[in-house]
Amino acid sequence: TLPGGPTKYEENGVCYRVQILALKQKRVSPAVLQDMYQIEEEINEESYHNWRKYTVGKCRSKSKALQLRLELIEKGIDGAFIVAYKNGERAKLD
Repeated sequence: TLPGGPTKYEENGVCYRVQILALKQKRVSPAVLQDMYQIEEEINEESYHNWRKYTVGKCRSKSKALQLRLELIEKGIDGAFIVAYKNGERAKLD
């Protein structure tokens, strides 16, 4: 990936993730977030301009992503929201 550009995934089709955190010009280890919020799923970290964005899940349906978002909110991540990826790139939600 180019520095400051969006992260690309080797996934085809549409995938939904739940963003749990975005930090500007700072970084936190995904393992720290997993421990802090008791998240079993892998936390993905991506870079976009000066932001680090942290997402959870690889849901094939929006309903699964909504369910995951509610679980993460119950764990104390109030600002969790769904993001979509199309062919590995972040895309607008339908």
